[in-house]
Amino acid sequence: MKILCRVLLVIFFLNSILFHTHAETKNVASSIKSVTVYGDRALVSRTASASLQAGNHVIVFPNIPLNIDDRSVKISGEAMSAKIVDVRVETSFLDTIPEERIKVLQQKIEELQSHINALNDQMRDMYNEREFLNQIKIQSADNIGKELKVQRPTIDDWQKILLFLKQNHNRISVEYRDEEKKRNAMQHALDAAQRQLNAINPNARRAAKNIVVEIEVAKASDVKFVATYVVFGTRWFPQYDVRVAREANEVQLEYRGMVQQSTGEDWTNVDLALSTARPDVGGVKPELYRWYVNFAEADIAQRERMEKFGNVVTAERPMINKSTTSAVTIATQTEMAAVGAMEEPTAAVESQATSVLFNIPTKATIPSDNVAHKVTIGIEKLAAEFSYASTPKLSPFVFLKAKVKNTTELPLLAGAMNVFTEKEYVSQSSIKTILPNETFDAYLGVDQSIKIERKFINKTTEYTGTFSKNNKVVYEFSYTLENTKKNDVTVVVSDHLPLSQNEKIVVEQIEPSEKELKKNERGELLWSISLKPSEKKNWKLKFSIEYPQGANIIGIE
Repeated sequence: MKILCRVLLVIFFLNSILFHTHAETKNVASSIKSVTVYGDRALVSRTASASLQAGNHVIVFPNIPLNIDDRSVKISGEAMSAKIVDVRVETSFLDTIPEERIKVLQQKIEELQSHINALNDQMRDMYNEREFLNQIKIQSADNIGKELKVQRPTIDDWQKILLFLKQNHNRISVEYRDEEKKRNAMQHALDAAQRQLNAINPNARRAAKNIVVEIEVAKASDVKFVATYVVFGTRWFPQYDVRVAREANEVQLEYRGMVQQSTGEDWTNVDLALSTARPDVGGVKPELYRWYVNFAEADIAQRERMEKFGNVVTAERPMINKSTTSAVTIATQTEMAAVGAMEEPTAAVESQATSVLFNIPTKATIPSDNVAHKVTIGIEKLAAEFSYASTPKLSPFVFLKAKVKNTTELPLLAGAMNVFTEKEYVSQSSIKTILPNETFDAYLGVDQSIKIERKFINKTTEYTGTFSKNNKVVYEFSYTLENTKKNDVTVVVSDHLPLSQNEKIVVEQIEPSEKELKKNERGELLWSISLKPSEKKNWKLKFSIEYPQGANIIGIE
């Protein structure tokens, strides 16, 4: 048997020598056609073609990124008369740096710097304009007293002035933030390009990887190759823009994927897919180790034996439980969903066993600049029920809230959410992961036209009991809610009472009584207050905490 194995090895070695002796080596130009991005890596698909004569050939895909997973490389060929013999990854060194690469980076740096300078000029003008408006506001306030002595300006005049200042201040703020975002993104791209240029040393030999394919061709033919590999240095995360349409009782949800990569190669005009799969976790459940317990005396005896006879480990618990991730098992060719021209393009969703794949309907370009680039997963209009809510103990504001049902086929992954009302940026919020047909609450920022105030009125201490003395602390608060809008509103106002964890500590709800308003299991009181335009309402909260004298009670304010 051993002799047979040696003979087979010799035959294989000789065939390999003969193959390379008679094989023609050819570098092929390839281009990236599709990319599937995961949480920390991407599956890249390259295509190339070559006209080959009958015989043995060595096809080389040159200048592949260094940070590819060599184990993940797969090659498929389209030709009836061709057979792939071997596929491997080799590291090569470039004796010289292509001059064109340096010129491209230098041009990119100049263009980015020019754009940044222009944005800085615009932002400086916006800042000066905003400061001018602030000066007008200050001067207007100073002149109120003087004008009242000379004439009586109408309320309408003052409202027009204030509205003018507010609208222009908000406009400038929104535009300034937009320009700032653009400038920051360009600055990141500029820094990345500068780092790439600095890393190029014309006197150094540059490393790169080549995918080498050995192929046998029975007769002359055109062979199309598809090379797929996993590359690191990529990620994507979701982001949302929500635009509120109160009159239509709906929100427009713009579902974005923010894609970032620094692989060393640009993805230009590619079919892009975003996956929620986690290949880094691995597909095999980790096995539990044996968990031993023993007396301390036995542990001492064990250590003595180890010192005497050597460090012999008898327990089966590993010092570090490392999971080995095998090569990613993914189909070499992913069929992208054919999507026609759409006014509002939406990603085709592929529900897989343990993950979701978003196929982006339009071609995408993601440069290797380590900057997050936006692609559209979907733009959907969702019916919404609007309401107002406030917790004045924690915040002196009333918040607009939308109850929305995800009627799309898209799962909404947890992520940041920018909120807009009409043309105005309101705030940044966030959502948790929402599945199709699941209902969720989206907070849409503060509504300044509804005012709420919670005031502390009084805190008194009484002494009760005949034989055993108790302290009884009584708290009293007042609330004022005012609607300055031109339409009716309903606001849910929440506060809470302390919850006793001991029968000797008694919490009593005095005003409103438990018959008027019952607290929930968390001790929350929820008032649903309806207001007409320009209406104001007041109410009180009064409760007591009774406990034995001399007792040290935590939780009392």
